[in-house]
Amino acid sequence: MKDSAKVFIDTNILVYGFYGLPTPKETVVALFKSQTEPAIISIQVLKEFTNASIRKKLYKSREELNSYLINIRSSFFVSEITLETILDALDLGEEYRYSFYDSLIIATALQSGCTILYSEDMQHEQIIRKKLKIINPFK
Repeated sequence: MKDSAKVFIDTNILVYGFYGLPTPKETVVALFKSQTEPAIISIQVLKEFTNASIRKKLYKSREELNSYLINIRSSFFVSEITLETILDALDLGEEYRYSFYDSLIIATALQSGCTILYSEDMQHEQIIRKKLKIINPFK
């Protein structure tokens, strides 16, 4: 059954989808396939994915990394980050005690109209502003 919720994918989930060990990778791939419309990521997630790939030397060749980035761009909606997103992230950080960059992920998800944020790094099943539920797909 396809999920019609509008979802946002955090960097760690994206990394597992491309480079993960078999079990987490299968979980993430099944998650992506369950969506009726493309999941949303932010330009921040795209940058963090690239940084993790380079820093941890996860890719086999530059061509492979380029291919992954092109695939991500065509498979997900990439949301931009605006000044309003940054200001909202500052408020969220104070309100929920997340780091600035986690708060920026949350702010972008909210501004993109998402109701679900898949992340391994944030509080599982927490509801943000009565609109966004954080889910760790590995729990």
